[in-house]
Amino acid sequence: MKITEYSGNVFSRYLNKQFGSYMFTHRQIFSMLTPLIMDTFFVTLIGMLTTAMISSSSQESVSAVSLVGPLYMMIYAVYNAISAGGTVVIAQYKGKGDMEKVKKQQVS
Repeated sequence: MKITEYSGNVFSRYLNKQFGSYMFTHRQIFSMLTPLIMDTFFVTLIGMLTTAMISSSSQESVSAVSLVGPLYMMIYAVYNAISAGGTVVIAQYKGKGDMEKVKKQQVS
């Protein structure tokens, strides 16, 4: 059973056809993606602002920030992977309808 939005213009129907699924409309998918896109944008912006603020100090300071950047991104990627893994586990339990295990996983 596919969720469809018959109201709307041609562009809305096109987006729903391309990005919609049998469970979600394109609007629901984009509303779920928006926080992730904003998070990535702000993490990148903070890195750029850090480099811009430090660049007025000295060349050594910029080098230090450049050396720490990949380490920071690696730590960020690990936490992001743990978050994604937890989301998958909770989604599987919710899909099975086992709300007791969902609550237990949310607390852990």
